[in-house]
Order: sequence, then C-alpha cells, then structure tokens
Amino acid sequence: MPAKTTGRDWKLRITDILTCIEKIQAYTAGMTYGQFKNDAKTVDAVIRNLEVIGEAAGYIPKAIQDRYPDMGWLEMRGMRNIMVH
Repeated sequence: MPAKTTGRDWKLRITDILTCIEKIQAYTAGMTYGQFKNDAKTVDAVIRNLEVIGEAAGYIPKAIQDRYPDMGWLEMRGMRNIMVH
C-alpha cells in the first residue's frame, strides 16, 4: 500500500512512533495486565498512542517500508484502523 503524502517529513513520523512507544512503556511500567485492564485512563492513553503509531506508519514512504519489511508497517496501520473504526 503506498504511503500517504503530507508536507511533514517522514522522519518526524518515525520520531512520533518512537515517542508513542516510549509513552506506552512509561504508562504501563510496573503494571500487571490485570491492573492495566482495570485502569481506564491508562487503557485510553495506550489506545490513543497506538492510534498515533498507526497513523504515522501510513506516512512512511514505500521505499523505507521495503527497506525495513520486518517493522510491521501494515500491521501498525491495520491496528489503528480496527481501533478507530
């Protein structure tokens, strides 16, 4: 699937993805799954960051996606689409 286009540099989208991953790790640090699933604020924060990751992945150029096929670009976008729709 071709990447979406925008005036924003794709490298900033990679930064967005990495920042969201760091936020998710910070939000869930030290939590068990049971604690996580019962903490609505943390669940909402994680879902929001997963949505941002999926959206950002859609802007990564195909050449970069092809160079790093193990990154799961399609899965990132698919995960976002499931959560949003």
